[in-house]
Amino acid sequence: MSARVRGSSSGWAAWLVGASVAVSATLVASNAAACEPRTAALEGYGELPLPTDRLGCNLVDAATGENLLFYGAAVLSTMELSASGADHEIRVFVEERLGTRGFSDFTVSLGYYGLPAMGALVYATGLVARDTKLTGAGAAALQAMTVTFATTVLLKGLTGRPFPNHGGHPESPDRLLHPEWAREWRGPLLENSAWPSGHTSVAVALASSLVSYYADVPWLPWVLYPGAASIAFGMMSGAHHWASDVVAGALMGHAIGASIGADFRRMHDARVGRPRVALVPFGTAGLALAGAF
Repeated sequence: MSARVRGSSSGWAAWLVGASVAVSATLVASNAAACEPRTAALEGYGELPLPTDRLGCNLVDAATGENLLFYGAAVLSTMELSASGADHEIRVFVEERLGTRGFSDFTVSLGYYGLPAMGALVYATGLVARDTKLTGAGAAALQAMTVTFATTVLLKGLTGRPFPNHGGHPESPDRLLHPEWAREWRGPLLENSAWPSGHTSVAVALASSLVSYYADVPWLPWVLYPGAASIAFGMMSGAHHWASDVVAGALMGHAIGASIGADFRRMHDARVGRPRVALVPFGTAGLALAGAF
């Protein structure tokens, strides 16, 4: 067992770096030509915000620039927590001192169903109320969660990190006696694996997209980020993820969510500030141009 673990862990850092580069290259190549500069006018977009608006441009933005710092931090923190044994030590502490299986199971369900429902509810409420700003917030949240989910699924398949219980029963008496499990990476498996935490990344993407969109609402981060943190904690307390899975997921989710949220807010501001010109009756037999600027 130990020889196999050492062999599989010897190239784990290379897999992490390679996976990150692969995801970044995929996103950049997806639609780079269609990405307008941030200062460009947003002509061609209708009054109704859609979750697919500027998808190509937002993929590029999310994969480049200062966001690379977040992805680098995700990789480096994972390398340190995994190789040093801190992942295992944190797992033991959380499960022995803080573990609450019921709460963890709740956060799992919340991640699968609650988070997408929240984004859809915001979007639908905006449509019903004919509130384009609220609709834009919902569209940003839906796009951010979708892009983040796709990114984490790709990384999970590329890295192949086993889950903390290593396929065993979550209450097995020897589950906390294997520190080597935290250092095991199997490479591309094309199946679901632990790194990064999808629940955490999507939860943070939802929070960051809305916080970035509503940058003028100072209390919003104090509501949304604790909610995302509770999901992250649930992933560890129920042994669904290592601490480094959660940290990496949070960093990636924030980078993607904040980029997309800011762009959708810029789209909203451009829509609101767009000059409107219309023909209106003038006098008894004429027409005139009337505009709002």
